[in-house]
Amino acid sequence: MFGAEYKREMDALEPSAAAMARLEGLTRGEAGGKPGKRFGRRAVIALALCAALAVTAVAAGPSVWSALTGHLGPFGAYVAPLTGSSTSAGVELEAVGVLSEGTAARFYLTARDKRGGRLDGHTDAAFDLEGALSWGARCLDFDGESGTLLLELEAFGLSGEAPLTLTGGTLTPGSYRVSVEPEPADGLETYQTYAQLPGFSTAAGFDGENIFRLRVRLEEGYTLSARSAAFVTFSGGSTWASGAEQVSHLSDGQDLRLEGITRENWDQVERIWLVTSYTGPLEPIEGEWTLTLDPVAAGTRRTGADFSLERPGLTVTQVQLSPLGAVVTYTGAEDALTADALRAETAAGETPAWGSFTGWNWGGEGTAIWRYERPVEPENVASLTLLGETVPLAR
Repeated sequence: MFGAEYKREMDALEPSAAAMARLEGLTRGEAGGKPGKRFGRRAVIALALCAALAVTAVAAGPSVWSALTGHLGPFGAYVAPLTGSSTSAGVELEAVGVLSEGTAARFYLTARDKRGGRLDGHTDAAFDLEGALSWGARCLDFDGESGTLLLELEAFGLSGEAPLTLTGGTLTPGSYRVSVEPEPADGLETYQTYAQLPGFSTAAGFDGENIFRLRVRLEEGYTLSARSAAFVTFSGGSTWASGAEQVSHLSDGQDLRLEGITRENWDQVERIWLVTSYTGPLEPIEGEWTLTLDPVAAGTRRTGADFSLERPGLTVTQVQLSPLGAVVTYTGAEDALTADALRAETAAGETPAWGSFTGWNWGGEGTAIWRYERPVEPENVASLTLLGETVPLAR
């Protein structure tokens, strides 16, 4: 992506007009601070972010920058820039930024293969992270010209802004996650290929004993990395899912017996859905990278130390609001809070939409996280209600 396309992408390094207008407002003290306040913490972060990410973009490649800004959207104004790099096994791992509200964080990293040819856009990443929980990193983009990955590493269970330590990990190129709808045929001899899944094909249909089978086949050099699972939906609204005992291993793949499908109900089958994963012939890269990651949090408002909201089987101990959304800490069952339990309203009478609802619960100690579809300044939230009760937030 060079020449005219390179110029177009590099022109996009400038903050958008909306972002600049917001930034100018911050520097004039229009974000809820006192009149005349200049260059507050958030404004400084925004300015530093533009500079830090621009430098990273030039080094990593314009498509990586484009992917990052496109992925973050309006939340990009709340990313705190990070610095630091570590090189191991010929791969330079660099910290770019973090988006956090103090409980969970999404770190943005780049991984550049200095030797070339060992990474691709289907690379999985797993790192050892001290100070929080993490289920690995996902690839957001890959710039083939520079051999650079853009990674998003999500961490949970943070203790405020205490720094985390990344120590070592594995980059596994050619990692494919499969979610396809195989097309049944008269037998099991016709294999269906998928343009986005190299080395992978499926066959589906009844065998000679009238048992419906779904076969997964891999070409030489490719290996399944998970047990395949199949799901079936019927016109009457019922569903069926394969179990572990219905999956057999083959020399070149796996065979699934879909016992929920019979000749009698075949005309009621609406959808067959296959989920699995596999890896290609590229070798994993083991590294001894070391990075310090600071989960710098966006500005928040929260309930006081004496706050408590009681319901049968539920005790809420803290509610926190940030530009990213809301975090509720509680004790109770995992399903004690649902997505519709929390409602925010701005001073203008608008109700911001929630984009997602996630969280975790360990032994009755839970954290629920609501994230906005678009960021909302905590100072602009006039009221917050949880389970129908108004939540008092400190200014």
